[in-house]
Amino acid sequence: MRQKLRHSSAGRFYGRRIQLTLLLFHASNLLLWLGIPFLRVFSGTWYGAGFFAVRLIVQRAVLRQPMRDLLASDLSLAQPLLDFVYLLYNTLLAPLGAVLKPKRW
Repeated sequence: MRQKLRHSSAGRFYGRRIQLTLLLFHASNLLLWLGIPFLRVFSGTWYGAGFFAVRLIVQRAVLRQPMRDLLASDLSLAQPLLDFVYLLYNTLLAPLGAVLKPKRW
């Protein structure tokens, strides 16, 4: 966790364009995860789950060969869980890193 906070604190020195790109990347991931229950509750449809399924299919297609090369094919079933944990990790720690200045590197 200290490493993530350290990296996030360095983000304040990034150019605005890079900061915006990183924000949009992580915000789109958060919106996709939140869209599943939101669309189900408020519109009665499963469109959010459909968007999420398409994303997973594309990710698996892109990551299939690197996973084989790294002998990590067994992680493909855990990919949605790992993606969600990564989302929580970034959602909770990145803002802290932007605000708090690390005491030691």
